[in-house]
Amino acid sequence: MSARVLPAENAAQVLLAKVEAQRTAAHELAVRQAWAAFLDFAAVRFDVPDEPNADGLLYQFGIFDFGGGPAFYLDPVRQFARFDDDEYIQVHLEIQFSPSNDLAALGEHSEWWFSDGSIELSDWTQVISRRSEWVILNELIPISVNVYQDGT
Repeated sequence: MSARVLPAENAAQVLLAKVEAQRTAAHELAVRQAWAAFLDFAAVRFDVPDEPNADGLLYQFGIFDFGGGPAFYLDPVRQFARFDDDEYIQVHLEIQFSPSNDLAALGEHSEWWFSDGSIELSDWTQVISRRSEWVILNELIPISVNVYQDGT
């Protein structure tokens, strides 16, 4: 991958391209393929301010009802600070599953990583990739995979 730094405003298109490259069938993208696309996206350099917590990753999951009925959401997010602004750009890889007792038993979890922290990205992603929920998630096909970008 080139060392070129991309504008953070284009981050959702970059993630979407990586997700599409992992897709093996029109509607069947395994969670491990989506996670691989997100990890590939996490390694892309974007232009962000030189300040603490300017580039971070959030790994989060749980069962939520956002108006269409409950679903299990695995929602890895990359967050970028904006130049001359107190707001952030967030790029989501929202992976939804039909709720089940096994997924409900996982509860909710959220965990941040920032590029200026003491933990290397590869170490953080290995810890996340070895978490116990992956045993369940890797056996499921998501009901939807959505890439979107919003602000805070």
